[in-house]
Amino acid sequence: MALLSRTFLSRRRGPGRFLAAAMLAALASAKNARSDAPAAPLEAQVKAAFVYNFAKFIDWPSNISPPKAGTFVIDVLGDSPVLGALNALDGQEVKGRRLVVRQIQRLSEASGNVLFVASRLRDLPILTVGEGDEFLRAGGMIALVQVDGKIRYRVRVRQAEAARLVISSKLLNLADRKGE
Repeated sequence: MALLSRTFLSRRRGPGRFLAAAMLAALASAKNARSDAPAAPLEAQVKAAFVYNFAKFIDWPSNISPPKAGTFVIDVLGDSPVLGALNALDGQEVKGRRLVVRQIQRLSEASGNVLFVASRLRDLPILTVGEGDEFLRAGGMIALVQVDGKIRYRVRVRQAEAARLVISSKLLNLADRKGE
């Protein structure tokens, strides 16, 4: 851990160095937080530390009530090693409230302060539709875009194929642009 922290921090400058140090501190506290929690791989621990620390640097509207009084909830959609690493942080303090980590299986179950979406969802046969080309670059399948004042759609065929979905040639022929 010391080697990781020295290497990781030596490459960081300015405010990023502070965030990196905070994440490493969270990793250290997570390791000591629950001795009964199974050890998660380092990558999952680092991702969990990012999620945990993102929450510390975000301000929610004051008129939004927490999902459960006195708690700060991170929902994890799907199955991911990050869930285990986040569970090791369960009970820690975020924004003066006790952290609660919940695994959910459907987006409709999300009601926490943070939603972590497991990458393994990409392997499921779920059509993802969003807005803008950024959505496609982030791994989406169909993006709704505005072109010359009209709403059009763009398709990433490879993303759909990776999820074992077959997009009709009729739909593809009408797309504004098809991306591999």
